[in-house]
Amino acid sequence: MRGDYGNDLRIHHPANSPSDASAMFGLIHGGGFCLGNDFIHSYQLRAIASIHHVTVVNLSYHLTPEHRFPAGPNDRKPPGLPGVSACIPYFLEEGIVPAQYKDFYLVREQNVDSMVINKEAMDFVLAAYRPDIMSAAFSPFQSEHPHTGMPPVYM
Repeated sequence: MRGDYGNDLRIHHPANSPSDASAMFGLIHGGGFCLGNDFIHSYQLRAIASIHHVTVVNLSYHLTPEHRFPAGPNDRKPPGLPGVSACIPYFLEEGIVPAQYKDFYLVREQNVDSMVINKEAMDFVLAAYRPDIMSAAFSPFQSEHPHTGMPPVYM
């Protein structure tokens, strides 16, 4: 984590921790850099630690509007801590969709009235966060080499 801000983290150990080292699973909660904290997934993360016998680290980060772009991603992605984001619709704003894919970019239209992240919620987050959508810090789609240095992903 970067800066003078004391980012919170929560560590969940398996009930029968091995005396030597165990594998580690890291989670950084979603919320569009606007909502959430390191408590919101504690129940599930305790279960992951117990079932899979791993140590789970759940990190928090600066939240907007107090800490606008790029504070959140700068906290979340210090050098040497690459990861995966499942928020492709969030990081792929309509203004940066490559021309050959514009006809396939339906996510905002199809989720206008979604129960969780609908148009109103997305507009709220983007208005509070104020990202520079042309920045590679906002979207990997703006990077010339988005996969360079990334580890393998297992799902």
